[in-house]
Amino acid sequence: IPPASLRATDPIHRDIEDYLFAKGFYYDRRKNYHKNQQRPINKIISIPHLAQTVMSVLQQKPDYARARPSTIIKNNSDYEGIFNSNIPIELYYKLTKIHQFTETALKTFNSPKLSRPQIGDIKFHVTMYVVGKLTNKMKSSATDISNIDLENLSDEILNEAIENTFIVYDMMGGNNSVAKGKEFVKEILEQLQENLE
Repeated sequence: IPPASLRATDPIHRDIEDYLFAKGFYYDRRKNYHKNQQRPINKIISIPHLAQTVMSVLQQKPDYARARPSTIIKNNSDYEGIFNSNIPIELYYKLTKIHQFTETALKTFNSPKLSRPQIGDIKFHVTMYVVGKLTNKMKSSATDISNIDLENLSDEILNEAIENTFIVYDMMGGNNSVAKGKEFVKEILEQLQENLE
């Protein structure tokens, strides 16, 4: 049984499911349930994917989210840092939306055109950067994130985040061992710091 299925009955996931549903998303507490119901794929959010996004931004560990997607849910302290009732429920929705915008921007980014493996390597790092720009903070709290106004998410912010992340990634070797390393995160955060008002 996948770890996500064992956790899926926790009350927090029912709350997230209800909240996301009200916002037009289907939270996949039971693997493939919504896919089998013919729901649009881009509206289905899995527990592991949400966990990766939250860990990348709230804990600033996109390297860990990229390297060990399934460990996040298996490890109790990781899991409890991501899914707990002290985190405003709005955060899960805001990060879902921001990460979706980021993935779309990565797919259409043209200078340079990014390959699927490159997108997979940097997408969580880019989302972390985007959130920093939106909160205007180096490290955003759960409250900061849940208070983000999505209207402020512009192409300009997305392009800056992709450009600055990709330059560092490329300079460091541009492969998945770079993406899974702490040094890359440190460099991205330095880029972010330079670009905050």
